[in-house]
Amino acid sequence: MIIIGCQVETTQNIDKNLDKVLNIIDEEMFNICIFPELHLTSYDFNYIKSLKHETIENYLIEIKNKLKENQIVIVGTVWKRYNSAAIISKENISFYHKNTLTKDDKTFFIASKKIKTIEFMNYKIGFIICRDQNNINLINSYKNKKIDILIQLSAHFYEPPIAIRKIDKNIALPIVRAIDSNALLIKINSVGYLNNKISLGSSMIVNKKGVLLRQANKYNEEIIKFNIKETKNVK
Repeated sequence: MIIIGCQVETTQNIDKNLDKVLNIIDEEMFNICIFPELHLTSYDFNYIKSLKHETIENYLIEIKNKLKENQIVIVGTVWKRYNSAAIISKENISFYHKNTLTKDDKTFFIASKKIKTIEFMNYKIGFIICRDQNNINLINSYKNKKIDILIQLSAHFYEPPIAIRKIDKNIALPIVRAIDSNALLIKINSVGYLNNKISLGSSMIVNKKGVLLRQANKYNEEIIKFNIKETKNVK
């Protein structure tokens, strides 16, 4: 199974963000393709308020119509009042909603209390979004479900000095959570500036032993591509 993680810039323009998703679908071979938290709609609450729910729904359907058999795309989006991961296949669209909200999130979103798992190509997959990495009860819930893969969508936007201070934590904690969940963890983060804040990339793939298998750079767009079979024999 080929998985690609798309560490990309997110703009305050849903059409540009959609085009980036559609272009990658056209250009890359994959079974699972992952984009960052709120990539489709952006993390700009004022901009999000201008978007109609029907527009977001139609754009998700446009992604769905691009997909082939044995392909899924996971992309961050607003869905109703939730900060969500849209899980899109040729057959349907489902959602995981963020459980653990930041202070800023709470001004706009409501929190979910549910986990989400899917079965795909004989793997059980779970989902978290960004600050969910701090929620050990959530991680334990996935461990109890005996997932094989935990997909984390992130958008670590901070003022630049804070971003520098936080980067070590935001690299270390997913490694710990891979061990805690006993699953291959794939974290895909935004990169670049949005509203004068910066997200320092560093997307990663970590096996259940805590071994860092892939890591993207801090400052530029990058696609991490791998075959999950390659990860099985790494100790």
